[in-house]
Amino acid sequence: MASGSVGRTMIGIAREMLLPVPGGHLAGKMWGPQDGPPVLCLHGWSDNSASFDTIIPHLPPEFHYVALDLPGHGHSSHRPPGVMMHFSDYLLDIQRLVSALKFEKFSILGHSMGGNIGGLFSSTFPEKVDKLVLLDSLGFFPKSEEQQLSTLRSAVTDFFSYEQQIAKAPKVYSKDGALQRLLTANQQLTEESAKLLLERGARKTPEGYVFNRDFRINLRFSEGMDLTHCLKLQKKLCSSILIVLASDSSFQEEWYLLPLKELLVAYRCMKNVQVQFVQGNHHVHLNDPQAVAGLVGDFLRKETAKL
Repeated sequence: MASGSVGRTMIGIAREMLLPVPGGHLAGKMWGPQDGPPVLCLHGWSDNSASFDTIIPHLPPEFHYVALDLPGHGHSSHRPPGVMMHFSDYLLDIQRLVSALKFEKFSILGHSMGGNIGGLFSSTFPEKVDKLVLLDSLGFFPKSEEQQLSTLRSAVTDFFSYEQQIAKAPKVYSKDGALQRLLTANQQLTEESAKLLLERGARKTPEGYVFNRDFRINLRFSEGMDLTHCLKLQKKLCSSILIVLASDSSFQEEWYLLPLKELLVAYRCMKNVQVQFVQGNHHVHLNDPQAVAGLVGDFLRKETAKL
C-alpha cells in the first residue's frame, strides 16, 4: 500500500506518497480528501509531480489529487539497468498505482507527455477513466511510417552509445548553477516554476547538486504510432475530455500541421470534447495557474455532477 507522510510545499500542504513496486518504488504527492473523487495528475517530459504544485490549490478542494513522479523523474525509481525506455511501460505504472490506491474509476489531468500517457491509458482502458484533461497535449503524438523507422534505429544506436558512457559521474552544479541549467534547457519556465521543479528534480550531494532524472529519458522511445492508429485509439475514448492549448506554446505551430491537425479536427467532431485556448506558454498551468484552473475546475465539477 502507498504510504503518506505530511510535507509542506511552497504553496500549501501536500502528503508525500511512496509505493513499493517491482524493481523500486513510485513516488509522488497527494492533496485533498482520500475519499474524494480521484484525479491522477501526470507531468510532462523531464518534469516531476511539482508541476502541479501551483494549480492544485486553485482546483476544487473536494477532489483527491494524486500527482505521480513518473519513473526516472523526481523521487521515483529509475528503470532497471540495461533496459530501454518504452512509452507503453507507463501504462503499467498507472495500473500499479491505481490498484494500490483502490481507484475503480478516476480522472486524469495530464500535461504534455503526461497528457499523451493519459490519452493512451484512457483509450486502452476506457472503462477506468471518466474524465480526461489534456494540458497542451492532444493525448497522442502520431509519427509517419518513415519517422517510426528512423526512430527505432535511433533508439537502438543512441541507447548503445549511452551504455558506453554509463560509467561517467553525473555532472555536479551549485544550487544556482542547477537552476540556470534548467532555465536554459526550458526557456518557457519562470524562475519560480523552475525552483519548484528543482525541489524534486535535483538532490544535494557533498560535492554539490546533481539532477535526479534518469538520463535515458533523453533518448528516443523505440515505438511509435502513425496517424491512422492514433485516430482509431481516439475513437475508443469514452471519457469526457477537456483540451486546453496554450497560445504561446512551443507546440503551437504543430497544432495546425499534419498529422496533429487531423487529431484536433477529429476531437472537434466528438460530442464529449471541449477545446479551449488560453494565453500563456507550454507551462502556463505552472507559471500562471489561474489562467487554467477555472476551466479545469469547472470541467471537473460539471462532469462529476453528471455521473
